[in-house]
Amino acid sequence: YKELKRERVSINELLEQLRIQGYFNIKYIQYAILETDGSLSVVPTPNYNSTPSKEYKHLPIPLILDGSIIKENLKLDKDELWLNNILKMHKIKRTKDVLLCILDEYDGVLIQKKR
Repeated sequence: YKELKRERVSINELLEQLRIQGYFNIKYIQYAILETDGSLSVVPTPNYNSTPSKEYKHLPIPLILDGSIIKENLKLDKDELWLNNILKMHKIKRTKDVLLCILDEYDGVLIQKKR
């Protein structure tokens, strides 16, 4: 996170670059390296499969980016009460402590806290 800020790359820009390379869910990324020419190199996790085993319900949807709730994305299927309950289950008290929260393609939730 500190490196992204230092290089002035937003979480949205990172997610966009990952999608361009075919990685729609960040949980399948082991490492992402910002190269000196500005390109992004990606090392997927060992369990990454570029051909999904079942059809997506929807594309992954960011719900929190850099501590801010993306309210228009919540309106698609969920609400803030639902999101707050998810954060409580993960022992997170404030959205400001969340770097990234994504509703994945199968309605699972991925949360990355700020460090």
